[in-house]
Amino acid sequence: EVMALAEHLGVAGKGDSLYTWIAEAAHHAPLPPNWAEHVDEDGAVFFHCKDNGQSSWDHPMDKFYRKFIDRARKHAGNFDFVLNARARKAHQPTPKAKQQPQHTQRPPPESLDSS
Repeated sequence: EVMALAEHLGVAGKGDSLYTWIAEAAHHAPLPPNWAEHVDEDGAVFFHCKDNGQSSWDHPMDKFYRKFIDRARKHAGNFDFVLNARARKAHQPTPKAKQQPQHTQRPPPESLDSS
């Protein structure tokens, strides 16, 4: 089901596996308020908005997820750059902290008296 939805949303080509998580999110997305899911006499699912009487074969959030996928593709280079930068940073040796001078505790004044 998720892969069919991914294809419906435009995530089907080579290299699109990065975006299947968006199709997974779309698959579990709730309907917006006042929308209901129905099944016609042939068993096909459609959606109906109680507010304006609009019906649609597409989930009302499909347009949102298509735009989300388009934006993710447009910014994929930036996303890869951020991931690669984080990966590089994670693999760099951590610099050693500067050693703080150790403070010795002074003995109480009475212990210094030799009398």
